[in-house]
Amino acid sequence: MSKSDGYTGKILRVNLSEESIKQEQLSEDLKSYIGGLGIGTKIIYDSTPRNCDALGPDNILVFMTGPLTGNTVMSGRHEVISKSPATGIMGFASCGGFWGTELKRAGFDGIVISGIAKKPTLLKIENENAELLDASEYWGKGIYHLKKNIDKRFVAIGSAGENLVKVASIIDNDERSAGRSGMGAVMGSKKLKIITVKGDKKPELNDPEKVKELTKKTTDRSKDFINKMLIDNYKKFGTGAMFGVAHLMMNIGIKNWSSRWWANHVKISAQEMRKKYFEKQYYCHRCIIGCGRTIRKGDELVHGPEYETMCALGTMLLNSSLEDLIELNWLCNDYGMDTISAGGLIAFAMECFEKGLLDEELKWGDSKKAIALLKQIAQKQGLGATLASGIRESAEKIGGNAKDFAMNVKGLELPQHDPRLGMDLAYATSSRGADHLQGQPHFTRFMPIKEFGQEITASKAHIIKISQDWNVIVDSLVLCKFGVAPQGFMTVTDIVDILNAITGGDFSAIEIRMLGEKIFTIQRLYGVREAKISRKDDTIQPLFLEKNKNFNEELEAYYRRRNWDINGIPTDRLLSKLELDKPEWL
Repeated sequence: MSKSDGYTGKILRVNLSEESIKQEQLSEDLKSYIGGLGIGTKIIYDSTPRNCDALGPDNILVFMTGPLTGNTVMSGRHEVISKSPATGIMGFASCGGFWGTELKRAGFDGIVISGIAKKPTLLKIENENAELLDASEYWGKGIYHLKKNIDKRFVAIGSAGENLVKVASIIDNDERSAGRSGMGAVMGSKKLKIITVKGDKKPELNDPEKVKELTKKTTDRSKDFINKMLIDNYKKFGTGAMFGVAHLMMNIGIKNWSSRWWANHVKISAQEMRKKYFEKQYYCHRCIIGCGRTIRKGDELVHGPEYETMCALGTMLLNSSLEDLIELNWLCNDYGMDTISAGGLIAFAMECFEKGLLDEELKWGDSKKAIALLKQIAQKQGLGATLASGIRESAEKIGGNAKDFAMNVKGLELPQHDPRLGMDLAYATSSRGADHLQGQPHFTRFMPIKEFGQEITASKAHIIKISQDWNVIVDSLVLCKFGVAPQGFMTVTDIVDILNAITGGDFSAIEIRMLGEKIFTIQRLYGVREAKISRKDDTIQPLFLEKNKNFNEELEAYYRRRNWDINGIPTDRLLSKLELDKPEWL
């Protein structure tokens, strides 16, 4: 690829133990993994020592953009990748907003961070320069305090990250979150409080006029009826537009997944939120949808609850108070905590109390107790100190049959899409634990990706594999999934054409999908290496399999599609096909 290829061509390497910063060229080998999740996966797999402590100095924290970041529609995102303290396997999270675009304008495609600082630290990046500064004045402060006192775009941790809560997230100055798999705890373990970025340099593109033409073509397609209908609903109600329909389909978690219907869900709906608290929409960089909600909370304007949060901190707890739902969401943003995991933990604790495994009174629907418990988790106090270790470890500590209703896959709490409606196999086989953004069987079945030769009649295993491989690529390009195939207005062909126009490459749709398979396989190998992941881990709680008597057969069909052996281990044949060396430990 030429130098005019959408990349800045540089990565920032920061060793906090040595207080050193180095700039290095982005190698052609790393570019072959495109960007974002792909490059981050390659760096983590190659550079972290085997069995390293996720919260120790040898673990690496990667922030990465892609060649499309800031250069086309729906591209204002960045990825965060590391070994997860919650799962022990590869963790990653995608974040919207503007920070990723600003990082590229500051002259860097990504940041690779190792070591542990001696004191709270701020990494300042501005126009191809970087320095480490004392952040002691900000340690112990929440995200909203930082918003008021820092005038640059930033990503940061709150109290949850500082206290190494294993479900801690990383929040940007627009209250967008890199939420899943405990990336905030990794950042906190390194005593890295904040990363600020500022820049005014735009990467050069191979064919900027072609990029403009293709971007306009895809944007115009969003005006088609079905796309406009979806986009208009997101514009009006945000991601919560799905909330009522999902409840009607029995596709959300209610009472820690033990119920399928709850009449009071209407009290915390997106329609009620719009009527009582809505102020304006929020758009990430180069977004045409604007699914973010800015709402009024007292005298403040804050980011409102998204769909996942409305379920996790609403229906999962039988919390019918919209005011308290907003408070719980605000606390998660201020503390820097994944709302999906936080809701899963509190619902788990409520069921533990109901089943007589906990003495502390936690009744369903008691939103005030939920608020108090959330604060305890962030501060690692009382019962919160147990829950702060994540749901899998919490169940082990509480004992009894707690693990039966500690709803997770590989230590990651379930998102708000019911496994009983086809997501069971997708969750069970995701490379980071329960993940609704990798395998998307419903979208991919009913909106087939034609470029991959997929038919609506394809098997569940086939559909999930295609979806996982493709979504790895979307996260490597670092695009918003609301805008891309199968559910969005940008087709695979559109995206490949834009990628080639930006980079000067000649990728085909099939080559892109195979690269997704390669990256996914590396993530699986990392799980095998670090946590001995195998078939025993590719499962989900018995509650969700009561009516799916064919799960084992589906899993074996999936393994065959993946070219993994009967135990879920990638075969020599697959590694050869993907041009991956067989590791000595396999």
